[in-house]
Amino acid sequence: MKLTYGCLEMSARLPDGDGFWTSLWLRCGDYSGAARPEIDVNEAYGNAAVVQANMHTWPGHDAELYGV
Repeated sequence: MKLTYGCLEMSARLPDGDGFWTSLWLRCGDYSGAARPEIDVNEAYGNAAVVQANMHTWPGHDAELYGV
């Protein structure tokens, strides 16, 4: 699914316990640039009471060409 504008709504029950890593994340569909952003809207590892949001930037195609 690709979104340009709008809202994204999630309703979920998160499992509690070791070994679970639940998340809702978004990533860029354009791989031509130097970086590919990933936004973790909801990420919980093993503990449903602690939910984190993160943003990562992964090397894209151009960066891989130059060894970044």
